[in-house]
Amino acid sequence: MRISAISERNCINGNGSIDSLKIKLKGDSRQTYKKYKKLLKKLKLEDNLKTMVSVNQDIQRNIAECKSNLRSTLFTAGIAAIMLSFLYIQSIILNFEINNREYMIKKVNGFSKAKIYYKYNIKQYLTILIIMTIYLIIAGKDYLTYTFLVALLLLGIQTTITGICTKKVENKNLVYVLKGE
Repeated sequence: MRISAISERNCINGNGSIDSLKIKLKGDSRQTYKKYKKLLKKLKLEDNLKTMVSVNQDIQRNIAECKSNLRSTLFTAGIAAIMLSFLYIQSIILNFEINNREYMIKKVNGFSKAKIYYKYNIKQYLTILIIMTIYLIIAGKDYLTYTFLVALLLLGIQTTITGICTKKVENKNLVYVLKGE
């Protein structure tokens, strides 16, 4: 008796409830269907073999299903990214409205952007770090690479949006802040 890995046996038996019944073809599919139809009726399993599908057709169906799932996942991720961008923009605008006088005074006195927005950026980066740590605890160590890539993506999105929005808001509000309004 040969000992085989569980995965080898599962490939033969099928890995789940959606796997189709596999029958070796004798001649063409019609002949094979006629041959097994009587046996399946006798065993009251006629609902198990309604149509004959080639392995290639089954694989094509699986590929089409994977493509559909990928499209819906990318669509959902895109919508989430757009929503996240709006939240970042709103956060930047609110933060600037609250602290605009402090930021403008630092800017006029020659502080670099890194020093001007240090507190705000640290808060945002720590928020992303906390969210990704919680996700990693929930998801488990199997998703470490995925979590790291998502965190980098979020940091990149946040840094880009922060840079663009602060430049626009600074230019817009500089005159008002200097006038004292």
